[in-house]
Amino acid sequence: MAYVYLSLFPSSALISRHECMLLAIEQNKPEVLLLLIKMGTSPNSGYNIDIPLVIAILCHNKLIAQILLNQNPSADIKYDALNEAITRNPARGDYIDIINMLIRESPEIDSKHKYSLLASAMHMALDSEYPSPWLDNIEQAIRDLTEAGADISSELPDNQMTVLWWAVNNNKLDLIRFLLQKSAYTRSKFCGNTCLTNAIFHERDIEILRCLIGHDPALVDFQAEWGYPLEIAIRRNRPDMVKILVEAGANIEIKNEKGVALLEWAKLSANPEIIQILTDARSSNDKNQA
Repeated sequence: MAYVYLSLFPSSALISRHECMLLAIEQNKPEVLLLLIKMGTSPNSGYNIDIPLVIAILCHNKLIAQILLNQNPSADIKYDALNEAITRNPARGDYIDIINMLIRESPEIDSKHKYSLLASAMHMALDSEYPSPWLDNIEQAIRDLTEAGADISSELPDNQMTVLWWAVNNNKLDLIRFLLQKSAYTRSKFCGNTCLTNAIFHERDIEILRCLIGHDPALVDFQAEWGYPLEIAIRRNRPDMVKILVEAGANIEIKNEKGVALLEWAKLSANPEIIQILTDARSSNDKNQA
């Protein structure tokens, strides 16, 4: 194995060219990196965090990352680097710049793999205790990956979180509007619940309901683990949500898990405003059927 004496580094030990390259990256010495590449040392070898491009990302070194991107790394290496960029230190100011650079240089990463990168971003931000700038960076990473072609329109298996479900859960109305414009799939369930039932159960921004229903009106009658959307709105004592659902065509004759029609159940438990909304809706339905 070829060895190089590192007079440019504090240590004078003999190390392999690959190790020398990693040191050059860690110590921000692009001139040494370029010399090693010129001598024939491959920048596209290594495993996981020993890959030079991944090390450059972990060091948040855009200049060296760009040098390495110019050496035609494989799609797998670019994917590993993007995954590291998304899941490491998102509070840093250069976080989005590095991700954008990698996205621009990685057109060969297919839409499914870009969605898996979205999943990494979402799971990094599940804890609501993270500071706002941190979450803002994650949100921007989601936007950038979506713009770059991440597949957000396909149906996913139940209990796999979609980016739209994540946005609803975090009450991010602007991101929801953006994702719906990009044809985000609305009907997948996570933890047994759709985006709509999640929004109602957790009492998210009322505009989120309007956006979801406006994009996919059939959601109003999709049953979930927590019940039908209208049933959940009644249970939450939210006449404003009940009104939106009824006006969108929610079936007020649906029976809950105990076999009781929602209007009859509401009379036992809901406030007068909700009862009036449901009663008026039934009267209107009766007139239309007459």
